Amino acid sequence: MNLRKIVGIIAVIAILGFVFLSCEEEEKTSFGTTLKLSDQVWTQKTLTNAESMALYAQYLSFIEAKNWSAAVKFYNDNTKEDLVKYEGAKAFDVDGNTGTITGGKLNFEMGAPAEALLKDITVYAASMMINNYTSFLPDKTDVKIYILDDFNFGSGDYSDLSQSKSEGSLKLSGSTITEKRTSSYVDYVYVTDNVKFTVVGKENKGTNSTYKTNDYTLSLKKGWNSVTITTVMEGTGPVEDYYGEEEEQKYTYTTSVKAGSTGKWIFSSYSNED
Repeated sequence: MNLRKIVGIIAVIAILGFVFLSCEEEEKTSFGTTLKLSDQVWTQKTLTNAESMALYAQYLSFIEAKNWSAAVKFYNDNTKEDLVKYEGAKAFDVDGNTGTITGGKLNFEMGAPAEALLKDITVYAASMMINNYTSFLPDKTDVKIYILDDFNFGSGDYSDLSQSKSEGSLKLSGSTITEKRTSSYVDYVYVTDNVKFTVVGKENKGTNSTYKTNDYTLSLKKGWNSVTITTVMEGTGPVEDYYGEEEEQKYTYTTSVKAGSTGKWIFSSYSNED
């Protein structure tokens, strides 16, 4: 079996539940001069190493027997969301602004970023064009921007907190398998004046992967705004190639952007207990 595929399978099983749940209600898109975040924090349920390896052995037995339908069902059943409420406490600092997690609840407030933290909108637009977009044009050039994408707590367990969601599955049709996964995360963006971006996407093709960005327009109001970035990964090919050693699966990654926020505040945690 393809070693990269084995490593990928182990990683998926080891962090069962890393697929994020979504909120039913979409939050507002602009927040004025002060951003206030207050919400429950979640983390994915983890397995011990023994539990993970037992599941992997069962999965591998289906693959070695070429029981593709059982392998696909096992994958889908064991990579569903499985979040638990985080109940710990932490304090953190973001560019001089203090936040806390108390009893598992996030509380963070930030006003206008300091001048030194702001970036010229034209510099930001130019950086986004590199490899990502054909054109990325703001309707004003005298605006400055600041982006808050997550809260980082250093190395170790519970090191990264972001507002996000993800879902995905395998689908078997005859001898053809399709893998699809949709992942979204939220950026909080501060701008010094109302600004509208007009963006033309781009397609980059590699040997086994194609990366596409969709066209979009995005209007941001002066102050804080929420923006959701979504990437859909999809690949289709012969099931024996997917689980075998010969030809790698070919994937297309398509990214889109819209105003608003979605998902839950999720702590990343990768460690297992023996």
